[in-house]
Amino acid sequence: MQHSFSQSFSILVREAFMRAAVLTLLAFLAFAWVEPQALQAVTATDSFLVTQTISTEIAFSTPAADVTMSNPIGSITGGNADGSTYFIVKTNNAAGFTLTANASTQPAMQRVGGGYSIPDYATSSSPTDYNFANAPAGSSHFGFSYAASSSADVHPDFLNDGASSCASGSTSTVGKCWRGFSGTTPITLFSSSAPTPNSGATSTMSFKVSVGASNAQLAAGTYQATITLTATTN
Repeated sequence: MQHSFSQSFSILVREAFMRAAVLTLLAFLAFAWVEPQALQAVTATDSFLVTQTISTEIAFSTPAADVTMSNPIGSITGGNADGSTYFIVKTNNAAGFTLTANASTQPAMQRVGGGYSIPDYATSSSPTDYNFANAPAGSSHFGFSYAASSSADVHPDFLNDGASSCASGSTSTVGKCWRGFSGTTPITLFSSSAPTPNSGATSTMSFKVSVGASNAQLAAGTYQATITLTATTN
C-alpha cells in the first residue's frame, strides 16, 4: 500500500514537472512569436575621420645661375654678346603658380661704379619681337627672352607662331620673343593651374646686349643687371 502511494506521488511530480516544462516552452515560443526582434542581434556603429594636412610648398628646386655674357664688346667697334640661364620651379599647389621677373633698376643694366647704363630693349612690335634687333650705330640695348618646358603655361607674350611673330601662337622657343625689362615692375612669364610634375617646371631665360658702332660715350667698365624671379602660388 505504501509502495503504491510512492509510485503515484512520483508520477504526479513528473507530470507536474512536464506540465511546467511544457508551459515554459509554450510561453517562450509565444514570446518569440510576439517579439521576434528579441531573438536577433543588436548592433551599434560608430564612424570617425583620420585627417592629415599636406602643406602647400613652392621652391626653386634648381635656382637660376648667374650669367656671364659670351664676350666683351667695344663701344667704338660695336658688337653683340649673349648668355642664358635656366631654373626649375616645383609646387604641390592644386591651383599651380605664377612666375614673374623684374629688374632692380631702370635701365636694368648699370655700370658698376655708376654713371652709365645700357638702355632696356625697346620692341618694334608689340609686346615682343620674334628676333632680337641689333642696336644701330651710336646706341645700345639689353633685352631678354623666355621659354619653358610647358608651352601651355607660358605667358602669351612669349609664345610664337613658329615662323615670324610672337603673341600669336602656341610655341615656346628658346631665343625667340624678346623685350626689355621695366625696372621693378614685374613681368609675367608663366602661369599654371595645377601642381608641377615631379620633375618640376623648367624655364630658360636668354639675354642679349647689343652695342652699335661709334658709341664712345658708353664708358668702359663692367655692366650688371640684377634680376629677381618670383614664383607665387595661385
